[in-house]
Amino acid sequence: MFARHNPDLFEAWLHPKGSSGADYTPLISNSQAIFIEGVRLSDESSLMQNQINWQGHTRMRTTNRPARNIGARRISSPVLRALRSSGIWRPGCWTRLRGLFVLLFFGPGIAVPGIASAIPAVGGGTRTVIDETGRKVVVPAHPQRIVSLAPSITETIYALGQQDKLVADTDYCDYPAAATEKPHVGAVLNPSIERIVALKPDLVIGSAEANRREMIDQLAQVGIPLYGLSDKSVDDVLKSVRDLGALLDSDPQATALASSLEQRVQAVERRVAGQPQPRLLFVTWYQPLITIGAHNFVEDVIRRAGGQSISNDLPGEWPRMSLEAVLARQPDVILLPKSHTYTPSLDDFKRLQGWRDLNAVKSGRVYFISDTIVRPCPRLIDSLEEVATILHPKSE
Repeated sequence: MFARHNPDLFEAWLHPKGSSGADYTPLISNSQAIFIEGVRLSDESSLMQNQINWQGHTRMRTTNRPARNIGARRISSPVLRALRSSGIWRPGCWTRLRGLFVLLFFGPGIAVPGIASAIPAVGGGTRTVIDETGRKVVVPAHPQRIVSLAPSITETIYALGQQDKLVADTDYCDYPAAATEKPHVGAVLNPSIERIVALKPDLVIGSAEANRREMIDQLAQVGIPLYGLSDKSVDDVLKSVRDLGALLDSDPQATALASSLEQRVQAVERRVAGQPQPRLLFVTWYQPLITIGAHNFVEDVIRRAGGQSISNDLPGEWPRMSLEAVLARQPDVILLPKSHTYTPSLDDFKRLQGWRDLNAVKSGRVYFISDTIVRPCPRLIDSLEEVATILHPKSE
């Protein structure tokens, strides 16, 4: 049909030029980095925090190019070869093209009857659900081939005992250890669409806080449904456990796990109730200083553990903060996540200009805690208990 005689135009519609991420400023150029769900944070993180947004379309360009014309877009031939070899696209396959035409003319993110049939569900049948970002998604009734696009999602899938359905994850999915043996589809922020397509998943699960909106659109255009999680609090993490359980036919396991985690949260809250709330600075990165904002699950962990973040009035999830502002607020405690590439010691901070003038540094109340605290997964409750013990050791 049409695409059969115009393969270049079909390619242009299928995968817009530059959608691999080339139009976006990289998050970091330094060899040292802190990874939040596999996304590297640096001095660009405060600029990027509103770019990774599934509901909005704000984007940061590295050039001042004018708006691109969709009719002039082309993609690289390897993508089309991957689609052809996987059996998703064949010349004359008008039924699949019809779904793409509807998607293109009426916009991404809508529920299109039959769009999920580009990659058939192994379990048979589909259902329409609302994911945690508010998107309507047509998913398999019984998913059998899942790709995870964030470490926290991979951890939760393993915690639910559904790892046999996981056909791939990201380069940063390192827990449990078995997750490192799975095929990888690349980085969290910019996974390879070609690799995902070649694996023929019937469902992809992503994170609104870590994955780009463009990737959702690209997957939808080739008929791969993507269910999105959004975790901005401890309660959201518990909800994600239950939602994934409902999605992956593991309701009993999810209910038991979420209930157990909820009991541990309540136990911490009872233990710290009525205690003084130390003022705390959470340092995601220290040169320049990147911390946590008001709408961040780490801030919620600190509050529930009986502390008060000195940056809880800052907008965004990972905002920058000046040392002058920190000196003015004088935190009682400083927390930093451990990292293989992030190893300043207390002695290092005592030598750093500005930092050495902080009371928390002078008194030695600088603590390195597990980097689990920056992953919105079941182990986040381990971090909640760890922070509570640091802030209120006598309440044990």
